[in-house]
Amino acid sequence: MDIPRILKEIEELVSPNQTEQKPLQDVFHEKSLLFGGTNSHIVKAYEESIRLPSPFDCEAWWAFHKLILNKLFALKDLLAVADEKESLLSVSQQKTLKSALEIIVVLGIVNHLPPGIGITLMQRSAFGGAVLEPANDQQKCYSLCMTVDCLMSLREDDTLKGFISKQHLGDLLAALFALLFPPEGFNVADFRAQAKLYLETLIEKDFQPNIVKELLLLHGNPKCPARVARAFRGFLTDRLMQRVGVVATIKAILDLTQGLSSPQHWETVNTLSRLIINAHIKNEEAYKSKVFPQILQLLYANELEYMQVAVSCVRQVFEKDPATCKIWFLDKLTRPLLEPSTEDEVAQSIEGLHNCCGIPCSENWALQLEAVQNVHVNLFRLHCKTNSSVYYLKSKISDLVFKIIEQCDPKETYNSLLFATGSVKFSFGENGGIKTEAGEEETDWDAAPELLLEGIMSKASVELKARYFEVALDSITDDELEKKLVGTKLLSELASDDNVQENINKHPEPVIRFITRLLTSEEEDVEITCVGLMVISAMLDDPKYKMCRKWDAFKILVEPLKDFQGKTTNTELRVLAGELRSTILSQGVITSTSKTKESPKEFQPKNNVDEAMKEAVDKLLPVRAHGLMSLAKLILRKDKATYAKREILLCLFKENLKEEDSYVYLAAVEGLAALAASYPDDVLVSLTEQYRHLKIPEVRLKVGETLIKVTRLLNEMAVVYKGELIGAYLQGCQDPDHLVRASSLSNLGELCKILGFRIHMYLVDVFQLLSSILQTDRQPEPRRAAVMVVTLLLQGLGEDTFSTLQDLVLELYRALKTVINTDKDDVTILHAELALQELKSCTLNFLMPSQKIEKRIYVLDPLP
Repeated sequence: MDIPRILKEIEELVSPNQTEQKPLQDVFHEKSLLFGGTNSHIVKAYEESIRLPSPFDCEAWWAFHKLILNKLFALKDLLAVADEKESLLSVSQQKTLKSALEIIVVLGIVNHLPPGIGITLMQRSAFGGAVLEPANDQQKCYSLCMTVDCLMSLREDDTLKGFISKQHLGDLLAALFALLFPPEGFNVADFRAQAKLYLETLIEKDFQPNIVKELLLLHGNPKCPARVARAFRGFLTDRLMQRVGVVATIKAILDLTQGLSSPQHWETVNTLSRLIINAHIKNEEAYKSKVFPQILQLLYANELEYMQVAVSCVRQVFEKDPATCKIWFLDKLTRPLLEPSTEDEVAQSIEGLHNCCGIPCSENWALQLEAVQNVHVNLFRLHCKTNSSVYYLKSKISDLVFKIIEQCDPKETYNSLLFATGSVKFSFGENGGIKTEAGEEETDWDAAPELLLEGIMSKASVELKARYFEVALDSITDDELEKKLVGTKLLSELASDDNVQENINKHPEPVIRFITRLLTSEEEDVEITCVGLMVISAMLDDPKYKMCRKWDAFKILVEPLKDFQGKTTNTELRVLAGELRSTILSQGVITSTSKTKESPKEFQPKNNVDEAMKEAVDKLLPVRAHGLMSLAKLILRKDKATYAKREILLCLFKENLKEEDSYVYLAAVEGLAALAASYPDDVLVSLTEQYRHLKIPEVRLKVGETLIKVTRLLNEMAVVYKGELIGAYLQGCQDPDHLVRASSLSNLGELCKILGFRIHMYLVDVFQLLSSILQTDRQPEPRRAAVMVVTLLLQGLGEDTFSTLQDLVLELYRALKTVINTDKDDVTILHAELALQELKSCTLNFLMPSQKIEKRIYVLDPLP
């Protein structure tokens, strides 16, 4: 007998009777007579092996049950000797096999389980009571033993094992627990030891998440007997303490609750975390030694759902017992940043800390960074070290530093990050990573204040900015020069923020206390006192808050201002203090700005190029910017004297691009754009050459800004210089600085949009560059810009897309789909979707061009 034939017989056995309605007992009896007698010795052997007397006489359902078992054993024997091709089952054959196993489980297990164990037949189907009449306890016990023994034997075949484990693992476990904890009336006798062996085999060798899930479902039955429920809890705890027990438990519960897609996901994560960290045995230390190392390993996991549960576990352990959390998790997480360690150890520590504390929008489950306060200083030193490098974890270090600024006390953060000493020295290793060495990392006084200020301005709330403003006020009166300089810089930047200004006007008390300290100080610092008085003056002169000013808060300054007027020797400060005192006493009626002011004159460009050039080299920045703007106006007016000095002006504008003041360098950009648009042959080639060879990122960005401004002015005339422009931008895309790469790509996209099909000869080079950046660039900004280039190119090509791109269209489509399916940056994916939408629009326009309803009238021209 071959496999198809035996499966055909099984199909006829399990198929319902379609011709006439008969009682189930009659159907069982007829089918037993029709197919009985073959291979019946196999099941008889198993009946003898369980060593229990058979309570069945001539029950039709039992004969039918044994008949199907006989057929399944015959199938098992055939599968054992079949080759790989013969053992493959079709979809219909798999359906037949599933039906046969379901009948075996229903007849032999489900309807005989004691109350409270497993899912009854009535709970599974409204017609469950019609399958067979309830049997006595002896028949139930015998049926459970016989069916379990046969199913465990059938599981020895890999094909049958897959079907049994996938569909009926829970029923098999329920039957084994019913036999190991039998109710009154069940006589298990010698089969108990075999059942225990079967249970151990299932639990140890089956897929652990499935085992845990089925145990949880069985334990969740509210009618489960108490001793069986205790056994379920014991097995679940034992699974949790195994090598991969935490992962199995997390997967099982998240599968039951729909994982990340569940609306109660955070509640599930918190409940699951409590379940894992609470010891379920008397020996808590033994439990922790088995479970906590698994949680620590999951902190480095790439799977978000596992990592979230692990971080939530650490957070709850910290809230419950900080000392235990420090021993088992925090010390091991932070050790590579506090002691000499390898590149891999430092990288793992950063990954773990970022998963625990630094992921944006993770407040629901993340650990507060105050828990790892011992690494704040070293993290900030590492941020200063890697911020301008290409280190692949620098964005995660930035996230951690920004979280420190956002979550921790501003005063402590300010003093520790900038002025505390680190415990290790950071250096780049041979593989491009960071390693720690014995020593102390020196503070980079150029980068450190800038990075702290960047974190405050970009991530902090308005209230937090105001608190840092207060810290900066306190620090500028410090005796240490570094604190005074850094505080002054921080204060000037924060004071220019609109939100901070609004907060100060609403709550002026911290500024008033600071000014009072300055005025009553024994030592007079003219510069700081002047800055402080100017801040108060600006606050009082603000018309927005004039009608709702809290004048009572300012009255405490009246006497200090009067005393300061009498003791200061500086005339300007004396006058300013007197004006402020008058303003406060009159509650704003008399102000420092009450004098009539001349209206500002409208800006007029200098007609004399020599005078404008003289201003353009002045030491005062406003005067220099004014001169540059005058020169730009003269260039646009095609002034002949200016044209004669265009080479000098080109050098002058280029030199001012290096100026940090935005007012000056933006005027230089405008001047260069005007010069290049008016005399492109002389200027544009020079700018592209400079853009190719510049090494300073800031200046290169400014030159690129000038080039794209010139390209917009020239519009389609820029096609004459397309070779120089595209070559410069392609070279800029290879810059070590990721912002320069992103800027070059953005400029390239703008150029593609302007020129359209005219860049066809460079398309292969452009697409190779874009493909390389999308596949290899680790920074998100260049990848975003690369996808945006595609969108701009398609917009520029329009109807000429297919005629220009030709074979590149398919490659472009595949590249965009790859980005959408694999890229981890949401903005890059969004850009790719927009590019695909643009490509779809071009395709529709190509395949279904719009129909123009028009009729041509021939008057003078001959008819075609």
